[in-house]
Amino acid sequence: MTGSEVGHLSLIDGGVFANNPTLAALSEATGSCEARIDNLFIVSLGTGQGARPISLKRAVNWGLVGWSTRILDVVMDSVSQSVHHQIYYLLRGTTSQQRYCRLQPIIEKGERRLDNATPSNIVNLKKIAERFVRDNRSQIEKICRALE
Repeated sequence: MTGSEVGHLSLIDGGVFANNPTLAALSEATGSCEARIDNLFIVSLGTGQGARPISLKRAVNWGLVGWSTRILDVVMDSVSQSVHHQIYYLLRGTTSQQRYCRLQPIIEKGERRLDNATPSNIVNLKKIAERFVRDNRSQIEKICRALE
C-alpha cells in the first residue's frame, strides 16, 4: 500500500492488540472454526522476553520519569505472560501428551527496542535465535514429532 492508500485507515501493530495472540487463536479455533479444545496442539513462538526483572531495590525511587521509560515493557511482558499462563492451564495434559508449547527467547533491553533495526542489532538478534534453537533443540524436535 502507498501512503495515499492508507491515509484514511487507522493502522496499529498487532502486538499492541495481542502481543501474545495465542488466546485469540484458541478462541477463534474453538469459536468460529468449532474445533474441539482437546484436539488442539498449539505452538506459540514469542518474539523475546526481557532478560532482567525489575527489583524493588532498583525501582523504589524511579518516580514517574523513571517508570515512563520502562512501563511499556512491563505491560507487554505481563500481558504475554498472563496469556501463556492461561493457555498452559487450558491445554494442560499429562507430561506425555503436552498440547501447548511456548518458545520465548530472552533478549536484552537494547536488542528488544522496536525501532532498533541497525545491522549490528539484526546480527545480535540472529545470534540469539541461533543460540535459542541450539539450546532448545530437544524441545523443538519433540514439537516436530508431535506435529507429524
